[in-house]
Amino acid sequence: FSADPADADTILSTLTVGAFEPELFGSDYATGVTHSSDSSITIYHKVVGVYALDTIFKLSDEFGETIYLKNIVSNIDIGNTTKDYFVPPIRAPLNVRNPVSFYD
Repeated sequence: FSADPADADTILSTLTVGAFEPELFGSDYATGVTHSSDSSITIYHKVVGVYALDTIFKLSDEFGETIYLKNIVSNIDIGNTTKDYFVPPIRAPLNVRNPVSFYD
């Protein structure tokens, strides 16, 4: 996020990388700021008011547990939309097979 996210659901559906409690980092993080429209969210910045990869969000998950999420998105892309990996005749599709195993 580069600005206040809309609400807790937006944060929970976007961010998946956990973080440590900002207090553990000592004075590296500024005091937490309450979200502008949702008082259940606390936002910790290294530089006051600046959203960066090291920004940490404190909120409750769907079970009511307090969690800390880092302002970073982790994606794994296999292949892409511009170059199809399985275009014949350049490359054949991968064929993965587990061998049959017999046990007594």
